[in-house]
Amino acid sequence: KKAKAKKGKAGGGKGAKPALRADSHTDAVLGLSWNAQYRNVLASASADHTVRVWDVSMQTTQHVLTHHGGKVQAVEWNPAEPTVLLTGGFDHVAAVVDVRA
Repeated sequence: KKAKAKKGKAGGGKGAKPALRADSHTDAVLGLSWNAQYRNVLASASADHTVRVWDVSMQTTQHVLTHHGGKVQAVEWNPAEPTVLLTGGFDHVAAVVDVRA
């Protein structure tokens, strides 16, 4: 007997990957941090060696930080200074960055 192919839902089957936005990370996201003062701002740390600062209301990347030489695992906004971000990565670097600069 021939095996019947299962019909998947529209948009592809099990193996189909969603299309990525041009400003997306190119590898796994390892950390996220919402900004406490600016509720539409999200920072993401990634295995692609970058930190991205997103404006989720506009659905765009506002900043791409490339100061790490390895995977970035930790990201956290400073609760007292809402433009200051702490990042940490597998390159053994912890960095404090002001995203206005």
